[in-house]
Amino acid sequence: MERAVAHFGPVTVCLNSDRLQHYKGGVFNADDCPLKLTHMVLLVGYTADAWILKNSWGTKWGERGGYFRLARGSNVCNLNYEITYPLV
Repeated sequence: MERAVAHFGPVTVCLNSDRLQHYKGGVFNADDCPLKLTHMVLLVGYTADAWILKNSWGTKWGERGGYFRLARGSNVCNLNYEITYPLV
């Protein structure tokens, strides 16, 4: 995923959003999300410890107007299962 977002720019990813409903900020890290993929978001970047994602739940949700961070290095909310980007 790191190579895809670095090469193509923002890419879409699916995850399980059940535990993200009440996210307010910080790096989210949970290992108990259900396996079912329920939501598509935009992976816009990364830091050494987190993926930076843009959600569609409005500007009052999450950090800085609809963004959120998920911990890197594990499959938090099943983020690693489905990624989509264009091949041009």
